[in-house]
Amino acid sequence: MSLFATLSRSVALAVMLVVTSPAAFAQLEPTNEQRQAAVEIADSLRYGHYADINFDETWSQDTFQRYLDILDGQRAYLLQSDIEPYRHLETGMADAIFDGDLEDAFDLYNTFSERQRARLESLLARLDEGLDFDFDSNERLEIDREEAPWASRESELDELWRKRLSKTTP
Repeated sequence: MSLFATLSRSVALAVMLVVTSPAAFAQLEPTNEQRQAAVEIADSLRYGHYADINFDETWSQDTFQRYLDILDGQRAYLLQSDIEPYRHLETGMADAIFDGDLEDAFDLYNTFSERQRARLESLLARLDEGLDFDFDSNERLEIDREEAPWASRESELDELWRKRLSKTTP
């Protein structure tokens, strides 16, 4: 086994040990303290910030988009169908924060976390099977996927990750 392959497997194993720890499998849920903190921070921004912040639909849309960008900015884990149940946050994020209603934001994070763990397990299985790529092909890998549409099928993400593996393998 080459040095690169050994190092790759070691790094992948370390990542999987962290990801598969019991704490990583736990579903996150907002605590009462987090709910209260969200309400207090929102009130402080509304009444005490030097900038006049309008917690309106535009603010909610921007905040929801930032949240998605933080979770999966390269659109490599979540599917369109994973995001759809939370689209109401696109117009109601401000209300949810002022009400301390953080469950949907946490649920979306949990969905992302599950997708990420499944993808890492899939990649490790693929490494165990061995990599056999055709390096003579002219296929392209889109590097910056921030503006890419969300994948509608798991097979689209499988293809993206296949390309990522093939383009990073020496």
